[in-house]
Amino acid sequence: MRFRRYMDLYIGLFFLLFTVVYIAQIPAIRMTRVSRIDSAMYPKMIAALLLCLSLAQIYVALKQLKLGGQAVREEQTKREYKGAARTLFLAVAYVVMMEDLGFLISSPIYIFLQILIMCPLEKVRYVQFGIIAIVASGIIYVIFRHGLNLMLPLGLLERLYY
Repeated sequence: MRFRRYMDLYIGLFFLLFTVVYIAQIPAIRMTRVSRIDSAMYPKMIAALLLCLSLAQIYVALKQLKLGGQAVREEQTKREYKGAARTLFLAVAYVVMMEDLGFLISSPIYIFLQILIMCPLEKVRYVQFGIIAIVASGIIYVIFRHGLNLMLPLGLLERLYY
């Protein structure tokens, strides 16, 4: 039971250690410059994200321990497993359908459904979620296409227009 009480802290510390090892490997990347950014830019962004997330995990775990431990309810745990299973299924479906539908069609669908999975039922707002999904997908497409000069799969749109 003691291990379970400190589980979130152990996970945070594991990811912090993993991030430190990951950061130590970044200088070994062979530098190439195809566009405005070099080959180490993406690993640096991932490292920064991992560092922030692992520190946040440690902070939350310490805060929960200070408040008297973690009261894990079985119903909440079951709901989390269902959400994780749905997320995994949705991610696999997204990857499989990306080539056929293309980024601009499959991404808003994926983002919309993922938001629905993560949102509590009493706070669902379909129109707002749809707008967020479409705008986020558009911004990501513009960043990849014009900022990074990388093509994303057009899928169905390619067959319609070309």
